[in-house]
Amino acid sequence: MENTTSDQSIFKYLAGELSADEQVQLKKVITEDEDVKKRFIDLREIWLVSGLEKEADDYDWKRAFQQFKSDVHTYEQKNRKRPMLIKTWFSVAASVAAVMVLFILTYLQPFSADEPARLVSITCPMGSRTHVFLPDSTSVWLNGGTVLSYFDNYGTALREVTLDGEAFFDVVSNADHPFEVISGTHHVRVLGTRFNVCAFADEQWIETTLEEGSVKVYSPNAGWTYRLNPGERSVFDKQNGQVITSEVSELSNVIAWKEGLLKFRDEPLNQLVKRLERWYGVDIVIQDAAIQNLRFSGTVSNESLEDVLRIFKMSNGINYRMKEGVYHLY
Repeated sequence: MENTTSDQSIFKYLAGELSADEQVQLKKVITEDEDVKKRFIDLREIWLVSGLEKEADDYDWKRAFQQFKSDVHTYEQKNRKRPMLIKTWFSVAASVAAVMVLFILTYLQPFSADEPARLVSITCPMGSRTHVFLPDSTSVWLNGGTVLSYFDNYGTALREVTLDGEAFFDVVSNADHPFEVISGTHHVRVLGTRFNVCAFADEQWIETTLEEGSVKVYSPNAGWTYRLNPGERSVFDKQNGQVITSEVSELSNVIAWKEGLLKFRDEPLNQLVKRLERWYGVDIVIQDAAIQNLRFSGTVSNESLEDVLRIFKMSNGINYRMKEGVYHLY
């Protein structure tokens, strides 16, 4: 097929506008033509980060296709100037510097229920933040050091994602297919709402904070269930299995990271250091136990890590030095 024709068919498939007969024809072409197969994989990657949302009944896929072709053209122009073996994506989130998202998409979207589902993983490296869309147009912001995974049959029966890290979700409502975030034994289930989950595998707690709507936080293994209302947060202790729910005094501080702001209020240094490591993509070591419980409040936007550490020194007398790429506080 000519590029424009095949691009249009692929786009309609991604947008859910391709008929069953057209799907069979597209699959046949992809199977027989390696160039079209490669084109399909490339365009699907662009689709995932292009932000083309499907608007209910008045969705104009032809207009969206024109925008999509523009995205493709931009992508191809960049690739001609700088070829890459592994595709990396850069976007600007508010006042945050350019961020990179590595999509591990070494598969072809299945067209048949007989084909096994494959795992899609989206990695947001330390020191970056990014915004992506899931196949159902659910919007997800990823914080540094986060991995979000789902199977490529997402949305056909279940809308499940696995999270290791921090993400803010703006979930498209679908009463027939609940959306679920899984982090170990910790599950968050919603129909359509906006909420933040902080669930790093190497940390003791999993925090879920609800901005609007309603969410159910539960563990199928332990048998506990909590329902959150807007402005509430649950904290799950992975060591003892206990859950504490509370109101959030300043919700904007919790989700400010997705707008390029790192806000902290009366936070001990030993916890703040972990956030700074992910924010700047560096390693920080607290050398003296005497300073690890010193508490700080503030907002970081465009400041460098050295700027922040200089403020620590001025306000609390904390010194720092870099040795072999690691910041040491003392």
